[in-house]
Amino acid sequence: MTWHRRTVIGVGLDGRRRVHAGQVARICRAGLLLAIAGTGCAVNPTRTPAPASTPCASPSVTFDDVPAYGTVDASLHGHVACLDRGAYTVAAYIDVGGWRTKPHSNAPLTTIAPNGTWTVDITTSDNDAYATKVAVFVVPKTYAPPVLGGGATLPAELYDHAIAHAEVVRRAGRTISFAGHAWRVKFSPIPVPPGPNHFSDDARDVWVDGDGYLHLRIGNRGGAWYTTEIVCADTLEYGTYTLTLGTPVASLDRNAVLGFFTWDSAAPQVNYRELDIEISRWGSASADNAQYVVQPSTVEGNLHRFDISGAGTDSTHSIDWRADQVTFSSAEAHGSPLQSWTYANPAGIPPTGAGNLHINLWLNGGQPPSDGHDVEVVVKGFAFTSAAP
Repeated sequence: MTWHRRTVIGVGLDGRRRVHAGQVARICRAGLLLAIAGTGCAVNPTRTPAPASTPCASPSVTFDDVPAYGTVDASLHGHVACLDRGAYTVAAYIDVGGWRTKPHSNAPLTTIAPNGTWTVDITTSDNDAYATKVAVFVVPKTYAPPVLGGGATLPAELYDHAIAHAEVVRRAGRTISFAGHAWRVKFSPIPVPPGPNHFSDDARDVWVDGDGYLHLRIGNRGGAWYTTEIVCADTLEYGTYTLTLGTPVASLDRNAVLGFFTWDSAAPQVNYRELDIEISRWGSASADNAQYVVQPSTVEGNLHRFDISGAGTDSTHSIDWRADQVTFSSAEAHGSPLQSWTYANPAGIPPTGAGNLHINLWLNGGQPPSDGHDVEVVVKGFAFTSAAP
């Protein structure tokens, strides 16, 4: 264990970082520096009481003790400054396969003590020790914060109502570069959608080889099957998204699903802007092995299933997304068409906005591969052509 002198930074109402000097920080056993709100600053492992008298610039909240990633039966400690302690309370959240309210959904708020300190148990459920991020918001007692049970993002209303907030990263996420774009690698130590499945960001399961090809793998890790997913950093817009595969689609295990899709977790009102190309037999060896989808798939006319078992080793799959129609297509690498489908229902076509493109390899219903073996898919390329003039 290595100990260092560091500072801890909180965020005030005006969005500026507040520095509290003299905090003692540590690097955890995994060798990962615990960072607050992406600042790279470490977190104090010993509880430091709130300063008796601190010059006030604006309200702030500071972490004093953040349990290391993987610690069970652990509480989060911190303090506030420059605010009316009797008028505010703390709303805490952890990100473990999605953001979740702590300590409990029926007890979402934590009292601030007269001296400005607060404590919240963040390991009240199974797997909470593996939360990768922790966030706290100082909110008025008159405000009822949203209760989260696995949300992909923290709601904007929390930031709007909070007089101060802070976030700490306990396990740094992994990013890769593929086809000229940056991609975040999804990680979840607990089963989450789709599937639900565990998701691995291990370099044994997601990597780009010397030829620039992406490899996605489903593998057994410690008795649990881990699947894989990457998320493009670019924001969605109208245009053509094309994926080139270097694995014959007919070889995919019947329980595995290879997905290529758009997704915006903050847009449920437009069905998350989800457009899908999915290669899978959905558990049935005799079923068609591919489908195009404009969500929701349960609406008649929004799903087109077909079979491309005869495709060669290399194939291309495209989503051409326009304001008035969406055209899906699949072809052999040399250009021979395999399948195409145009969806032109104006009411069902999502508008562009926030969100990202995803590529994933997962298990239908979380069921293991039918032959008990690892599954690997090679993606040779990805390209985007904007529809903008």
